Amino acid sequence: MEERTNPYAAPEEVSSDELMMAESVESNRIVSYESAGTRAGWARGFLTAELVLAVANIVFLVWEIDFARRIAVGQFTNEDVAAEGTMLLLLHFMGMIVSIGSVVAFLMWFHRVHRNLPSLGARMLQFTPAWAVGYWFIPIMNLFRPYQVMREIWQASDPALLQSPFSTRVATRVSSAVVGWWWALFLVMGWLGNIGSRIQTIENSTEMFIVGAWILIASNLITVPAALLAIHLVRRTTSNQEECFRLLGESALSTAT
Repeated sequence: MEERTNPYAAPEEVSSDELMMAESVESNRIVSYESAGTRAGWARGFLTAELVLAVANIVFLVWEIDFARRIAVGQFTNEDVAAEGTMLLLLHFMGMIVSIGSVVAFLMWFHRVHRNLPSLGARMLQFTPAWAVGYWFIPIMNLFRPYQVMREIWQASDPALLQSPFSTRVATRVSSAVVGWWWALFLVMGWLGNIGSRIQTIENSTEMFIVGAWILIASNLITVPAALLAIHLVRRTTSNQEECFRLLGESALSTAT
């Protein structure tokens, strides 16, 4: 006959052996930690390339504005046209390579640092490593979810959490203003770049082409601080996780002895 349990009964007392087993399982999760150092290096490298490319784009766009004005009054040569076409093709090719590399490298790092969070003691996480990457590709949600995931990574990677009681580690909140600034700049940069490109593609007048170029210059100017903040986030988050792992290892050794 099936044994029935009283749902209103007091919970059974947990034995010391069960507690030790639970702590053992919890400590074994540290083994699943994998350093994000290599991926962070690739991400920082491509973000630095994005920064350099943004500066190159600014210089080219300023020259292109002047070139458009000279074309409007007929003050150009065939050599000028050939040079403009060559530089434009080169920058587009470099931009495509750097953009793809940046996306791949950053998201690989993004996935790794989020996957490391449980092994570093973070609890009650709102997101999973798979969705941390997936949200970037879902329309509408990619306007706010990646920011929320990055904020969770940034806060849960803080070594100060290890000084908090185990049950309140995730409730402890550290400042995430830098994450907010990075995301705001990232969104504005993308919007301005999209608007400027559309204006230059759709409008045929010299005046509107120049307006689009100035908007693209603004987008590239914003890319510089956005890339610098992204590099800071990658470096600081990775070093924080390494510090958390070191502290957990020292704590395990002291407990064992």
